[in-house]
Amino acid sequence: MEKHFLISESEKSRILNLHKNLLNEHGTMMEAPTGVDLVTPEKQINTIFNMANAADLKKVKVVDGSGKPLPIDGFSKKDASNGWMYLRSTKKPQVFDIKDSKGMRMSVNGKVLKPIPNKNGEVLTCRDSKGNAIQGKSSFCFSSFEIPLGNVQPSDIKNSFKKLVANVRFDNSKWSDDANAQINGKA
Repeated sequence: MEKHFLISESEKSRILNLHKNLLNEHGTMMEAPTGVDLVTPEKQINTIFNMANAADLKKVKVVDGSGKPLPIDGFSKKDASNGWMYLRSTKKPQVFDIKDSKGMRMSVNGKVLKPIPNKNGEVLTCRDSKGNAIQGKSSFCFSSFEIPLGNVQPSDIKNSFKKLVANVRFDNSKWSDDANAQINGKA
């Protein structure tokens, strides 16, 4: 048994236009446009950072907890396909104090990136030359910041955070003695 439905002229016109838009001039089916164009992690990192050489580093601003700018003199996008962006500061060694562990900020082209705290809730982590958590002196400190996903799907990100991450490494740096005592319980 056949069923018949009454539809308005406007609804019939909408259906015919939809059908016409799906067919090209040769009468074959075209791919329907999607509402969102998905982007790879690497493309999103390149879009946000838009960096080709060292001169582009002026687009990135990193400040410590006191608001003092920290020099950034290098970058690497070698793991951008996995969701990582690496920046580094090697120009002058830095001794970080307790304020810096909470108030560090990063912006790229005026866009502020959200800090990613470590397991102790600190934005700044210091490591010794063997990669162990600091026990007094260290050879570098680092901070991590979340890059906006844009149209990247978290399932496409191949890192443990499942976020796009900008890591800033401060070579030849260490915690101040009072910060080390407060954070690690050691003087």
